[in-house]
Amino acid sequence: QEELSKHLAELLWCVAGTEEEDEYAGEVYMQMCEEEEREDYEDDDDDEDSDDPDVTLEEVVNTLEDADSSDEDDKAGSNEGEEDEDDDDDGEMEDEEMETEHDEEDVEGEDDDDEDDLDDSEIRHCRGAHLASLFIRTFFRTVRREWGNMDKYRVDKFYSLSRMYMHEIFKYMASRHWNLGIIRLFNDAIFEEVLSEKPNGLRYHLIDIALDELAKVNGKAPMPLTEATFLDTLEPYLAMCQTGAGGDDSVQRRVMEHVLEKFLNKYSVVGEVATNDEADEKAKELIFDQVHVGTLAQFIFELASDPETRDKYRKSLYDMHKDYMRRLKKVGKDISLDDEENDCHEVCNHDHDDPTHKCKHSS
Repeated sequence: QEELSKHLAELLWCVAGTEEEDEYAGEVYMQMCEEEEREDYEDDDDDEDSDDPDVTLEEVVNTLEDADSSDEDDKAGSNEGEEDEDDDDDGEMEDEEMETEHDEEDVEGEDDDDEDDLDDSEIRHCRGAHLASLFIRTFFRTVRREWGNMDKYRVDKFYSLSRMYMHEIFKYMASRHWNLGIIRLFNDAIFEEVLSEKPNGLRYHLIDIALDELAKVNGKAPMPLTEATFLDTLEPYLAMCQTGAGGDDSVQRRVMEHVLEKFLNKYSVVGEVATNDEADEKAKELIFDQVHVGTLAQFIFELASDPETRDKYRKSLYDMHKDYMRRLKKVGKDISLDDEENDCHEVCNHDHDDPTHKCKHSS
């Protein structure tokens, strides 16, 4: 069963494009997203600026009377010319029908010639990330639709299959060097088909496994994740910390526990695994050693203070930010954000931008 699930998940690569094709697909998708955001912004501005002047009832009545009188004049003039135009129209219609038939025959002939000359290899985007995202959407939509028909013996098999699909999705992102367009294309598919929809069982499972599968892929990726690409990759999960996927408290708590808290304790450079000399080497290979924990802590704080965050979730986010800062202070170091700076960044209570403060670990 596991071997079969693995082969099914690897079918994603059957529609994979080249790096050049996927880079183009990512750019196009980013442009589409920017255009949609721009249109939404313009629509909001139009709604705010649309202050119509007050119109009196007398003006409306006068306008309607003028329109009725003009319509009567037009009808009177048009009735006089209708009889003369009918004969001419019949002849013109016959000529147009004959020309249309000839044009359709010419177009059909041209289409046949084009199909004969067209080669699949010359069609831009007959494969690639956009088709891979459609493949992802189709899979998760089908599983979600049939979820209620599964018995308890088959659910575990589809849990395993979903885990392997997520692994291949993250692997695809890594193979394209964490291209932002590809990340958003796949994340939108996952969020719209699973994370924003019930049943909770399926989206609970994706929340539980997302960080684990991402860590496995990142450990072997040609380009490890940084704090920026890490946040981009987990963006749909972090968004649910704000909204709870429509106000579902259980979903929000699940993300806090299995994404943010799990990263801090298990996969960060200040976590229990990284700071334990006796920890298993295989577990240490899964640590995100290029992700700056302080940046994530700041992101969580900004998330908590964001106006779009539901008020009932602010406290949990502020508490999580405090947990991050306590861990940083306890361990006393974080990864370097600049290669020119010292590798060790001590966490202290002083402001390093203060010219009066001289920290022994600041350059």
